[in-house]
Amino acid sequence: MAHRPLSEPADRSIGAVMTDVAGNVERLVRTEVRLTKATVIQAARGMARGSALVAGGTILAALAVLFLLLSAVARLSESMKVWQAALIVGGGTTLLAAVVIGVGVAALRHPVTERVDN
Repeated sequence: MAHRPLSEPADRSIGAVMTDVAGNVERLVRTEVRLTKATVIQAARGMARGSALVAGGTILAALAVLFLLLSAVARLSESMKVWQAALIVGGGTTLLAAVVIGVGVAALRHPVTERVDN
């Protein structure tokens, strides 16, 4: 399609103008689809990077908690047998985990809904 300057509209038929309009709309739609696709791909890449960083941080946090628990066992084992210290630390961790899981399950059963005042 050849683009004509705006100063020559008199010699064009309505059909030619409509054909140009349809072609322009088609080009706009295709360009918008390409732009949207590129935006979605870029956002997905950013989310993938962020998710990988969160996963890595979670693994490091789990290791840190493990070492803190081991240090608690080591400290308690100075005044009692190692198995007793491990049992106390393991039992305390189990109770804490049960409380956290219970709170999470309760939150899932009864989600807090936002109140919208009109």
